[in-house]
Amino acid sequence: MKVFNRRGFHRATMQEIAEEAGVGKGTTYLYFASKDQLLERIFTMAIDLYQQEISTAVTQTAPATERLRSLLVTTLTTAQLRRGMSRFVLEGLTGVSEEFKGRLLTMRAAVLEELGRMLEEGVQAGELRPVDPLIMAHVVFATVTSLAAALVWEGAPLPAGGDTPAERAAVLADKVMEALGLGPHPGGAAKQAAGRPG
Repeated sequence: MKVFNRRGFHRATMQEIAEEAGVGKGTTYLYFASKDQLLERIFTMAIDLYQQEISTAVTQTAPATERLRSLLVTTLTTAQLRRGMSRFVLEGLTGVSEEFKGRLLTMRAAVLEELGRMLEEGVQAGELRPVDPLIMAHVVFATVTSLAAALVWEGAPLPAGGDTPAERAAVLADKVMEALGLGPHPGGAAKQAAGRPG
């Protein structure tokens, strides 16, 4: 990731990657047949990490609004702490095979489905205002991607606040929840207290 970030994917060589890793060039070929395979591994690691974060949020027992905010904080913190990996995911799919693009699209669909499920649970419980869960999942996904890019590439105007990656992520998560209107559904708490379904 360091070499790709410094040199760009197309200009980077396996020799440079081996030198950065402190191994011989031949050793790199024991693990990866090409730069394409290395790039695909980076994408896989990043998507796997995000899927784990989504799964953790979905399986929590907290209200949907708390789970969503927790996911936003975790994702935006990770983007800052793993800038190299985040840059690859955000810069696109140049250099990966069509087969791998298909796998990435499948993984992306799974992420959106899990996120949509969490939002649907929130709507059903009266914790969120009625929204189309799949559309809102796309909106949240796109919002997080845009904010992660601003954090990773720096220089983009963002709300001030927080000295650490986690603190900055918390400020942004609160702003996202506010901007998307993903607070409690009006009357949701009253309905639950009365024992009526949300």
